[in-house]
Amino acid sequence: AKVDHSAPELFHAAVHLSIQKIDNFSSQGIANILWAYATADYLAPELFDAASQSAIKRIDTFNSQAVANTLWAYATAGHSAPELFHSASQVTIKRIDTFNSQALANTVWAYATAGHLSKELFDVVSISVIKQIDLLNSIDIVNIVWAYATVDYPIPELFDAISKSTVKQIDAFT
Repeated sequence: AKVDHSAPELFHAAVHLSIQKIDNFSSQGIANILWAYATADYLAPELFDAASQSAIKRIDTFNSQAVANTLWAYATAGHSAPELFHSASQVTIKRIDTFNSQALANTVWAYATAGHLSKELFDVVSISVIKQIDLLNSIDIVNIVWAYATVDYPIPELFDAISKSTVKQIDAFT
């Protein structure tokens, strides 16, 4: 949640403590702290660097939401982490069936925003999106289409499925 209150002293103090203890954070804890800094638009490159190294070592322990939220935070913060994105793509591909429509949308949005194209990941995500097409809401659809267009990786079967689904729920796009 966002309360629209700036607390730079708190964020500054938490950076150093978090870096010291980052390897003790759960995967969800890493995702949560990165989400908080990205959402607050508080730049903390040393925290993002430390979190990336810690996450890479144990990316297999991240559930689909933690993967998607972590990638979203890096993309939103504009913090480059190519090794993390590579590791996360491998986990996402292996566990694609655990990703719900929002996690799929946020994941490809993060890759596109970060300028990190993994064709194998985008191929696997497109198959999963097609399977879940009736579960996607308008925001998921917009983010998915934007991501594939941004990385210039059109998949006709995906776009056809999205077109048909969008026609069915056109009233949701307002």
